[in-house]
Amino acid sequence: MSNQSIFCYNDYIRNIPSWAEELAEKYDSNTVNLYILHGNIHDPIPHKGREREIKYRIQEYISEVLFGNQDIIVFYDRSNGVTFCTAAMKKKYLAKAPELIQNPNVDIEDFTSPNLENCLPYLEKYFLSCIPQKKWETCRVVFIVDYTGTDSYCMATFNRWATDSIFINGDISIILLTENISNCLTSSPLVVKINVP
Repeated sequence: MSNQSIFCYNDYIRNIPSWAEELAEKYDSNTVNLYILHGNIHDPIPHKGREREIKYRIQEYISEVLFGNQDIIVFYDRSNGVTFCTAAMKKKYLAKAPELIQNPNVDIEDFTSPNLENCLPYLEKYFLSCIPQKKWETCRVVFIVDYTGTDSYCMATFNRWATDSIFINGDISIILLTENISNCLTSSPLVVKINVP
């Protein structure tokens, strides 16, 4: 696995909440790639930046404060479908579309569909295509999913990614957000469950 560290922006990360510290420590361990953040995931998170205090949604907090909006950070929720933390990241994904489509009749809208089942196969191919081919290259992929359902296909896919050494060694992380952990039924020891109080 790459020499990954969530704390590459140490000067910016000060007094982070305990759940964020736990996420950072587990990520830095380089042994797991599926995290379930459960509990109070909808309240704004205050963070004292360089100049002033900013309130973030949890997705933004993870992407900006913890990961520094670097490499590839992808979001999913049912109302917006697949989005990216920067326009450049989205452009890079859509530019890969011709390589990821095996069926010429596929609708390009499936790549960012609000139906997670439609877009997961394309995201998986894209994530795998982002794994560096040379040891000195790095590219972190973080997929943050606002997950409210119990869709068996999606959970089976996430569990498969959690046990796939290519995903783990390729620095591809999945972070599921849910108020109720029973919505994410998984007993795998390779899944980290973190309570957001």
